[in-house]
Amino acid sequence: MTKSIAITKSSDREYLYHNVSLPPHKLTIASRLEDPSSDDDTDFVDPYLFDPSYTPAAATGFSVWEGAITLLSFLHSSPAPAAHEFRRRVVTKREKIVELGSGTGIGGVGIAALGGDVLLTDVDSVCDITRNNVARNLPKDSSPLSSGWKAATRVGLGTAAVQTLDWSVPVSSQISPNDPRSAPLIVAAEVAWLVDLVPCFVQTLADLLRPHAGVADKTCYWAYKERGVEGVSKMFTTMPRVMAIFRELGCEVTEVWREESREDPGKYVIVNIVKMLSVT
Repeated sequence: MTKSIAITKSSDREYLYHNVSLPPHKLTIASRLEDPSSDDDTDFVDPYLFDPSYTPAAATGFSVWEGAITLLSFLHSSPAPAAHEFRRRVVTKREKIVELGSGTGIGGVGIAALGGDVLLTDVDSVCDITRNNVARNLPKDSSPLSSGWKAATRVGLGTAAVQTLDWSVPVSSQISPNDPRSAPLIVAAEVAWLVDLVPCFVQTLADLLRPHAGVADKTCYWAYKERGVEGVSKMFTTMPRVMAIFRELGCEVTEVWREESREDPGKYVIVNIVKMLSVT
């Protein structure tokens, strides 16, 4: 795939800024520096340390991950039929999108810039940086743009809203102000990697893929980066383990793209389509 995204980086004392060229758009996405106190003698205290939603998995939401960049690049400009279909549904039909595990929001903000109406979601402790990155990318022309999501703001050719969605809590109890079950399209990148996190993610995705309020044709575009080794890894999951859980919940996973990781030679980032085969 021809790389459609170019990223340069800059930083200050608190953030690493990813300056994203997504033709014809330019975005700025901030991620947290690994150690904000490294340049001085002050004691750094993580402001989210005592937040109940701030788990080791949630802490990874403050970084920009390779899988998110790969998925955004694929959806933006890949000639693959699956990418063409995504762009048709987003740009031409203006179907709503939910992003799971948005983190810094590089994926959701990028899709909004291309013309999507995106609801970016994550746990409460991560949503602050998600909201800040949406705000960083408001156009100079702040004229309103209609959106399928409440409290959405304009980003590029589309809109973005941010809302808490905790995978350990039933989706049905997290439907205000927006009901994520109303979206025909779902995107997620680098969210299934910890063994303990996978069942919650897959259950949440399965709940979102089930028909709801007349929306039946639902599709998820999910980017998975290989980390674990089957029979060896105890912390990192593997694709066969994730696939087994998807099958248990009546989901079909189809690989539509893969490319070798630039960060971890020998590993791959895999783009998949996930659909619900049976309603349970």
